[in-house]
This record gives sequence, structure tokens and C-alpha cells, in this order.
Amino acid sequence: MRLPTGFLQAERLTNTLNLLRLFVAYDAIEQIWLMADLFLP
Repeated sequence: MRLPTGFLQAERLTNTLNLLRLFVAYDAIEQIWLMADLFLP
């Protein structure tokens, strides 16, 4: 059974969005870490 191409494209898009979300989350954690570093002795 072959999947429609639209389905595959949607899945690829979802994977891309998940990767972007990971990068954004990592970036946010890094920012918080740097700010905490400034405030903590």
C-alpha cells in the first residue's frame, strides 16, 4: 500500500517543526542558564 505524497510531506513538516522546537527549547535553556550564571555568585 502506497501512502499519498501529501501524507509524507505532512510528516516531514511535522518532523521539521519538532526539530525547530528542540532548537528553540535548547536556546531558551541556554539563555536561562547564562542569566542564572550572572545572578548567582
